[in-house]
Amino acid sequence: MTDPITKGDRAKAILDSETFQEAWENAKLRVKEEWTNAKKPDEREALWHQYNSLDAIPRELRVMRDAAAVNRKRKKR
Repeated sequence: MTDPITKGDRAKAILDSETFQEAWENAKLRVKEEWTNAKKPDEREALWHQYNSLDAIPRELRVMRDAAAVNRKRKKR
């Protein structure tokens, strides 16, 4: 198992990655466009949930990044 600081550093690198940012933004735009064009309510609802769930990955990466910062501060004490 990787230590929290290493995980946090890797998470930060992913968050800072232009490729990740572009992929995430493109995915959100694509799903939003599909949602806007969907005709059936159940289709729109499914796409809305998909759109919102795309935020879970960067959110988790930020949690890992922030945990690493906390662990660094604790180690310095």
